[in-house]
Amino acid sequence: MKRLRGGRNCKPTMARDASIVRVRDSEGYSLILLRAATMPTFPLSWGFPGGGIEPGESPAEAVVRELAEEAGLHVPVTRPNYLWLIQSHVPVHVFDLTVKRRFVPTLSSEHTDYRWARRKDVPLLGRPIAPITLGLL
Repeated sequence: MKRLRGGRNCKPTMARDASIVRVRDSEGYSLILLRAATMPTFPLSWGFPGGGIEPGESPAEAVVRELAEEAGLHVPVTRPNYLWLIQSHVPVHVFDLTVKRRFVPTLSSEHTDYRWARRKDVPLLGRPIAPITLGLL
């Protein structure tokens, strides 16, 4: 597992570990979701699907749940590829998932839009991108 440090500009309010998943297609595009204005962390910002780990839940279980809730995708995810420590020292477990082809996610109320993007597409997104997402895109 790689250990990364980052997120100089992030101001998360969560006090628990989190899990996120970078979903990529065979062409290297990643699924990013636009967070709703009402979200407490990174409102109106692009980010990977994910969220807080519930009590008694493993990081892998959390990312499977979050991916189903936020994108409507039901797939097994096993172990993280990275552990990213953000400024507040809250661990974020980062998982990688490769899909054969892009799909249209079923968005939850936490998100208002989605894109399949590569790092070079960031200037075209029109909204900020969460630091951890930018670092891994």
